Amino acid sequence: MVRFIDLFCGAGLGARGAVNAGAIPVLAIDEWQLAIKSYEKNFPGVEAVNSKIERLSPKIYANKYKIDVLLASPECTSHSIARGAKAKCEKSQETAIKILPWIKAFKPRWVVVENVTRMRLWSRHEEFKHKIERFGYEVSEFVLNAADFGAPQARRRLFLLCDREGQPPRREDFNKYLTSCPYPQKR
Repeated sequence: MVRFIDLFCGAGLGARGAVNAGAIPVLAIDEWQLAIKSYEKNFPGVEAVNSKIERLSPKIYANKYKIDVLLASPECTSHSIARGAKAKCEKSQETAIKILPWIKAFKPRWVVVENVTRMRLWSRHEEFKHKIERFGYEVSEFVLNAADFGAPQARRRLFLLCDREGQPPRREDFNKYLTSCPYPQKR
């Protein structure tokens, strides 16, 4: 069985897809208490920690859990156009960097980072990807639209798929899936 941890987990909507595919969540971390309470209801038995990830020791958790996948959805507020004309907050954008010690401690086979598409405009985006590559991962980056996978809304998201032992999927892999997908697709 594939086991995963979920950083910046929210209520667990990102994890739901992994669970539906047969993966097992073992640890979830988020600083928002309501999100953690929701996660616990959505995934009973998972260790759900209400904290900022930088306040925790990834090594302690890596000694406790062996995982295959690290899922992370770092803060997107200052990458998003939802802020309007408000100034971007670099501290918010840099929550992605806080994933790196967790990758180093756990050394999972796969890392999946999800965010809004405008994260690609962040001044440290390429640096972030290169740091993941320095841990020995091949990194694929692309935008997926939830509507293409059966969701009732068009919701485009950036995904970094990272594989330490092989080649992560490429866009053409998703194109093959979409042509055989049972969901109606609007283009």
